[in-house]
Amino acid sequence: VVVGEVKKGKSSFINALLGDPNLLPTSSDVATSTVYKLMYGTSKKIKVFTRADTEDAAATQAPIEISEDQLKEYGTEDGNPNNKKNVDFIGIQVPHPLLKSGVAIIDTPGLGGLFEKHRDITWRYIPSADAVFFVLDSVEAVASKTEMECLAKLRNLSPLIFFIQTKTDLVEEEQWKKWRNRNLE
Repeated sequence: VVVGEVKKGKSSFINALLGDPNLLPTSSDVATSTVYKLMYGTSKKIKVFTRADTEDAAATQAPIEISEDQLKEYGTEDGNPNNKKNVDFIGIQVPHPLLKSGVAIIDTPGLGGLFEKHRDITWRYIPSADAVFFVLDSVEAVASKTEMECLAKLRNLSPLIFFIQTKTDLVEEEQWKKWRNRNLE
C-alpha cells in the first residue's frame, strides 16, 4: 500500500516504478479520489468496481470495464467529485514483471485531513497490507505533525514501512538530502 498526504507524489511514484508515466492520473490539484489496485494481467485492462446505491452490504454490482481515457472520470476528484459514481476501487491489470508473482500495488487517495473521506479510504487498506510505502516530498520542509502522527499509527499496523522521497528534481540536492536525513531521524 502506498500512502502519504495529498499531493506528495504517490501516483507519480507508482507510475515511475512501473515505467509508465501515464498509468495513473496525476494532477496539480487533488488527483486520486479512490483506491487503485494494480495487479498483473497479460494485457492492460481497467475495471471500475462500484458500491451499490443501497444500504444492503451484500448487494454487488458487476464491474465496469473502461478505457484509459475514462480513468480520470472515475478515479479523480475532478472527474468524480465527492465520489458521486460510488466507486469502491479501480482495478488495473498490467503486464509488468514486478506484478507477475502476485504482488499487488495499492494507490491510496491520501492521509491528510483535506478530504476526510480520502483519509478514511486510505486507513481502510493499511491493516491488511504486507508493506507500506510512505511517501514524503522534497519541496516541503521536514515531515509534518500529521505525517508523524500517521507514522506512529502505522508502526502499530505494519511491520514493514519503506520511505519514498519524491520531487527531488524540484529542489537543490543539498536541500533534499538534508530533509531526507532529518526525516529519517
